[in-house]
Amino acid sequence: MHVREQIALRFDTLLASIPDFADTSGPRTRDIPEERLPAATVFSARATSTVDQQISGTDVAYRHQVEFVIVIHLAAGALRTAFNALCVPVETAILADPRQAGLARNTTLAGTEFAIDPQTAKPLGFGFLRFLATYVASSANPETPL
Repeated sequence: MHVREQIALRFDTLLASIPDFADTSGPRTRDIPEERLPAATVFSARATSTVDQQISGTDVAYRHQVEFVIVIHLAAGALRTAFNALCVPVETAILADPRQAGLARNTTLAGTEFAIDPQTAKPLGFGFLRFLATYVASSANPETPL
């Protein structure tokens, strides 16, 4: 399994341990029922790669920086306050170990964003926390971090 997916699964596990979330069942493919809010989902948004070093004649170590977006889905109410309150345990969980159990070289918070969901008739909100995870893996074995 690619290191990027291993980090995403680690984030899923960390979010599942936060009791404030009613649902952390993975990427959203349809509306989440209001009774299962607040919910959180993780996906990787974009990745960049640069050559870190030449390992052998054909094997190259690449430094990857992946942006992971954690989406917090909120029920009606004091949306901004609820989003900010949920950011605390999410940031604490993700940044407690910036190396992500040895999968990453570093993890940082890159930003947050909050909005009201315009696609529903109800005042539902959502927010994003963007984390950057940096890791190095060889071209010969992208499943194992270096």
